[in-house]
Amino acid sequence: MRLLITAGPTCVPIDSVRVITNLASGKTGLAIASLAVARGYQVTLLTARMPDASFTPPGCDVRTFSTPDDLGDLLAGAIKLEPPDAIIHSAAVSDFTVGTILDARGHPADSAKLDSANAPFHLELVRAPKVIDKIRKDWGFRGLLVGFKLESGLDTPALIREAEITRQRTGADLMVANHHQTASQEAFIGPGADQSYHRVERSLLPGAVLTMLKNKLA
Repeated sequence: MRLLITAGPTCVPIDSVRVITNLASGKTGLAIASLAVARGYQVTLLTARMPDASFTPPGCDVRTFSTPDDLGDLLAGAIKLEPPDAIIHSAAVSDFTVGTILDARGHPADSAKLDSANAPFHLELVRAPKVIDKIRKDWGFRGLLVGFKLESGLDTPALIREAEITRQRTGADLMVANHHQTASQEAFIGPGADQSYHRVERSLLPGAVLTMLKNKLA
C-alpha cells in the first residue's frame, strides 16, 4: 500500500517575519507514518517545518511545507504524478488567511514588517478554503481518504455528527474525530463496517487507522 500522510501545523504570514500558526505537534501523523513504514508500506510524509520534523521514519520520503499553499502544491503534485492508494490528512491547516491590516490611525500597514510604533494594529482574519475539500473536487484523487476533525465544546454524539457531515462533504472514506479537551487521550474513528464511529485510545490510533484502511483495500 502506498500512503501519503500530512502532519503538523501550517503558517499564515502576517508580514515578512511574523506568522499565524497553531499548536499542533504533528506527532499523530509522524506516528502513523512510522508504523506504516514498519508494516512495509511505501510512505510519503508531508510535514511542517517544526522541531518534530527532525524525526524521520526510516524509509519514509519526507517533504516539508510551511503555508497552506505549500501543502496544497505538494498534495496536488503528488496526486497528479504519483497517486497513492490512500491519503491520511492529519495536518492542522489554518482556518484563516490574513486580510486587511490597519495601523492605529486606520491606515493600511506596511506588509514588509509591522512597525511596533504604529500599534495597535487591527488585523482581519478571512475564512480560508479547506485543503481537504480540494483533494477530490479539484485534484481528482480517487483513492482512499482519511480526514481529521477537531472540535471544542461538543458532546460525543455532536462531535461524531460533525465528523460525519465533514466526511460526506469531502468525500472521505474515514474520519478521525477529536475533542480538543481530550485529544491527547482518545479519538473516535469511523464509519466502520457497522457504519458507526468507535472510541480508540490515542496510543492505538495509528494502528486503528492503518488496519481500517487495509480492510477497505482488501
